[in-house]
Amino acid sequence: MRLFAQHVLNGLSVGSLYALLAIGLSLTYGVLRIIHIAHGGVYMLGGMLSFTLLVKVEAPPLAAAALTVLACAAVGLLFERVAYRPLRGAPIIVTLISSLGLLLALENLARILWGPVPQPYPAVIPVRTYTPGGIVVSNLQVLIVAVTLGLMAAAHWVLRHTSLGLATLAAVQNPRGARLVGIDIDRLALAIFGAGSGLAGLAGMLEGLYLGSVDPSMGEMFGLKAFVAVVVGGLGSVVGTILGAYLIGLLEALTAAYVSAGFRDVITFALLVVMLMVRPAGLLGRRVDRA
Repeated sequence: MRLFAQHVLNGLSVGSLYALLAIGLSLTYGVLRIIHIAHGGVYMLGGMLSFTLLVKVEAPPLAAAALTVLACAAVGLLFERVAYRPLRGAPIIVTLISSLGLLLALENLARILWGPVPQPYPAVIPVRTYTPGGIVVSNLQVLIVAVTLGLMAAAHWVLRHTSLGLATLAAVQNPRGARLVGIDIDRLALAIFGAGSGLAGLAGMLEGLYLGSVDPSMGEMFGLKAFVAVVVGGLGSVVGTILGAYLIGLLEALTAAYVSAGFRDVITFALLVVMLMVRPAGLLGRRVDRA
């Protein structure tokens, strides 16, 4: 039982990172009907930028985190204005190709700037472990889960108690109706891309701290799994997306422990196939107007 609890804790840690990345994807698709594959590249950029700030600039960890979030948010805003807004209303395959191009451009730029090999991430936070009930818990795991839950709670409050958040929920549920009542979709798009990209950059930094290395290709599979979390949880459902992210993290950890580490990725995409067959709307999703 202790071993099972240990694997569950490991799954929650990874699921927290998926959740940070997936919430931006959920809102981007919900409001704009864009499959933002390049979101994984922003996550990678967060890891690489924070690495440079901590190692080359020797910035304090909190300052490095703030600058990383701001820089990634700025990249997200640039993507929306340059790559996505001119394609607003185009077939989804067109925006998908544009997003794939952005991802490849970011990865190749990162290989030029930082090299193609993984970079050792500095241990700016000394690792301490605790053993409550015989389960090994590190302070990094506590930090990742706590930061994620805190940010998710803040995002939920913003969505439910601010005019911008309520407008976002309205646009997710009925994009055509939101336009008809005068909701500024351009303003929403900037807010979503900025906030979502900032969270993705922070997730990249936390991943570097947790695993001890970063590399230019780290966003490919991670971004795909985050989108699986969006589909599993329900397109446009923030709470569902968070549940989907934690479910994937748990399944991966348990599969690696009790089956084989080689099947960790397989179980994620098997879950996607099963969900599309059994409940296409996702765990908490519902049919929405696709206009």
